[in-house]
Amino acid sequence: MSDPKRVIESFSTLIAWADRLNELDDATWFKPLAEGKASIAEVISHLLYWDRYFITNVVLAAVRGEEIAYPDFDPFNAEAYKYAKSGISRKQLLWELSATRAELCRMLLALGEGMPSALAHTIQESTDHDLHHRNQIDGILNQR
Repeated sequence: MSDPKRVIESFSTLIAWADRLNELDDATWFKPLAEGKASIAEVISHLLYWDRYFITNVVLAAVRGEEIAYPDFDPFNAEAYKYAKSGISRKQLLWELSATRAELCRMLLALGEGMPSALAHTIQESTDHDLHHRNQIDGILNQR
């Protein structure tokens, strides 16, 4: 297993990365990443919703030694996308993402070496998931 502290450090890099998205214009913020794909706003909301789910469900289940259960992805992600289009400001959505990710990282750091390996593995997979979306968004930003 990877060192939990290193996994969490990597996981926390999303905070600084997301901060630079505050400078986007609305056209870029709401433009789909590709035809039929989510917008940057929807992806950010998607990441936020998953972090919230980790805080309220995944961490507790892993610490208790229970199986980690996940919601149905499509309806879950649809709710996140709906939130992105609810009228929430870019600044507020990005603040919520950063605050939630920081809270999740604090929870994980508090576990220290007692972090269950299943949770460390799940966080590593989530870091890879973040990177996938970050690369998508960076690709759009590099085209501007």
